[in-house]
Amino acid sequence: MSTTTTTARPLVERPLRDHFKGDGLVTNGDGTISIYGWCAPWCARALYDGLGDHGRTVEDHGLWCQTTVGPAVPARYQDGTDERLGLELVRAYEHGVYPVPRTLRTEMVRLTVGAWQDDADERTELYMEPAAARSFAAALLYAADTLEGIDRPVLRSAEGAR
Repeated sequence: MSTTTTTARPLVERPLRDHFKGDGLVTNGDGTISIYGWCAPWCARALYDGLGDHGRTVEDHGLWCQTTVGPAVPARYQDGTDERLGLELVRAYEHGVYPVPRTLRTEMVRLTVGAWQDDADERTELYMEPAAARSFAAALLYAADTLEGIDRPVLRSAEGAR
């Protein structure tokens, strides 16, 4: 599926950093900015679909650069119902003319509850900024280590040293 993007002026193949000069953002002069689409280095679509890593319309590429990180893992609700959790890296894919101001290149970690579901309505997707994902991952590691006794505090008494 291919569509054309209506632009205020032609798109220029240049990295996003070239849109910034001095302290400001270089715009088209009409309150818009032209962005040439580049995939994230880890984008699964760019790596596996054979259509390249830049210049595709959002309609051809999709809204997100994304890739799965690790396997979906089993989880369980309080009532005992089984579920699966999946983890992905996502970044908005932008190509075309956009209004200014806007957030550019939003990079997030996406946690998907119901990762095994084919129907998007059956899944819940939660987005975390990288710092929040690191904090959550550290808390998960600490909790798992504590439950399995891996991260026990060192006993300092002579009795505990045996």
